[in-house]
Amino acid sequence: EGMEKFRIFRTGLECFLAAGYQYIGMDHFAKPDDELAVAQRNRTLHRNFQGYTTKGGADLYGMGVSAISGIGNAYAQNYREVGAYTEAVERRGIATMRGYRLSSDDVLRRTVINRLLCHAVIRKDELAADFGVDFDSYFAAESAQLAPFVEDGLVEIGPSEIRATLLGRIFIRNVAMLFDPYLEKQRLAERPLFSKTL
Repeated sequence: EGMEKFRIFRTGLECFLAAGYQYIGMDHFAKPDDELAVAQRNRTLHRNFQGYTTKGGADLYGMGVSAISGIGNAYAQNYREVGAYTEAVERRGIATMRGYRLSSDDVLRRTVINRLLCHAVIRKDELAADFGVDFDSYFAAESAQLAPFVEDGLVEIGPSEIRATLLGRIFIRNVAMLFDPYLEKQRLAERPLFSKTL
């Protein structure tokens, strides 16, 4: 199933590229003069729950059943069931069932993941300037887990950056997952990742 998904994706990718579209990432394509393509070239592209965007730092207010909001450094999710959602709105005026405030580690990791997903590169000096961390020390365990991606030609590691190759951009979610400690807690690592992320 995973290889069939990959073949379908590759065919679509080739068709979009032949039609003059730029591969933004994952399942997004844009013409070279589109604001997403321009933002990617300028390294101002961002990603949120809705996908790629030029509106970095914008708060998202999720409305409706199971909607997720992202406000500052906090996330909130509405009830997933219509009955519970309706009751919460009638009783409290809002349908939030849970929320989470990001720690400084969460914010750093969100930045690393977003830079990978949006620009296919992590520049270590930028993280040092923005967060005061030494990437190689802070992410030593994650960097060690990149070895199979390097061997497969998906990632290149240099002294100042980690960069996904053109092929690696297709599997960028898998690279980004290494920097997300919550995936292990959710036991997603036990499932076949490549078929889940294409």
